[in-house]
Amino acid sequence: MTKAYTQSWKKFAEQYLYTVSPSTPSKQDMKIIEPYVKKILKKKPDILILGCTIAYRKLMAKYNLHVDMVDINKIMYKVNTSALTDIKRKEKFIQDNWFTMRLKKKYDLILGDFVINNIPLNMRDKFYKNVKKHLKDGGLFITRVYNFGIKNKIGEKFIKEYKNKAVTRRALSELWWDSIFQFGFNTKTKVLHNRKGFLELKKQVKKYPYMKKWVRLYEERLPITKKSWAVLTDSQQEKELKKQFKLITTKYAKDYKYHEICPTYILSRK
Repeated sequence: MTKAYTQSWKKFAEQYLYTVSPSTPSKQDMKIIEPYVKKILKKKPDILILGCTIAYRKLMAKYNLHVDMVDINKIMYKVNTSALTDIKRKEKFIQDNWFTMRLKKKYDLILGDFVINNIPLNMRDKFYKNVKKHLKDGGLFITRVYNFGIKNKIGEKFIKEYKNKAVTRRALSELWWDSIFQFGFNTKTKVLHNRKGFLELKKQVKKYPYMKKWVRLYEERLPITKKSWAVLTDSQQEKELKKQFKLITTKYAKDYKYHEICPTYILSRK
């Protein structure tokens, strides 16, 4: 791993750590998940987190549960863990690929926040099949996904919302999403392009001078590197999941912008 690669990912991880909902699970998102955790407490459950989401790890620590975590990128794990130094945790980090991991046990609960969006569309069947291999009979795969709706494609109209808005951590997080969804989405390939979203927003400063401070802070605090995510509509995503899993229910939080396109799917093996 080159020094440049390491530094690039470290910067991305640190900037991502700055963001809040919708980028990270909200209080209501966690309230959706918590009852499923409480249901399995008595059996000393085996729990797996795909990635190293801070909110999930805090929930496991709350109930003194051991959790395994799998991520191919150890840098993200190290940066996220730096925000949890004051919390006593029972964790094991496994550096591996979600497509090819062959863990030595199966799990009662597998959690993954936006993990599906990180998977290219042509690789998703392989990913889903490997998740199923690691689920116990009766085990659950609970995952939040961001989907895309045509109604969300409004072009540069969203920029006017920021004219008199106070600059806050949440507002900057929302601006990140606005920029990516409005300027960075390729409707043909169904891919969101992170850097394109930022660069297109930057061009708007000439037309909307009040955005200059927002763009400056965006560049300082938010991820602007080349990164892409695959996104389907609600119906397309649900259809894709139903091919591989039994969809028990779909739930939505309501405490952040874009909540209506960020469902949490509760899934089990068929």
